[in-house]
Amino acid sequence: MASLDIQNMVPGLFDPFNLSKNKSEAALAKGRASELKNGRLAMIGFMGLYAEAMIEGSVPLQPPC
Repeated sequence: MASLDIQNMVPGLFDPFNLSKNKSEAALAKGRASELKNGRLAMIGFMGLYAEAMIEGSVPLQPPC
């Protein structure tokens, strides 16, 4: 059984196909920052959906169903 040789997963970008090997350090830093921001926004969006579903009256001006 062959093991995957995935290096530097925690400190850098998750890139198992090595698509970012020809990018500059500035482009990699921008990619890391964008990935963190997108992940944080996704978590906030999910919490909004959860609050809307679980907390009565959490969405203002919503007509009763």
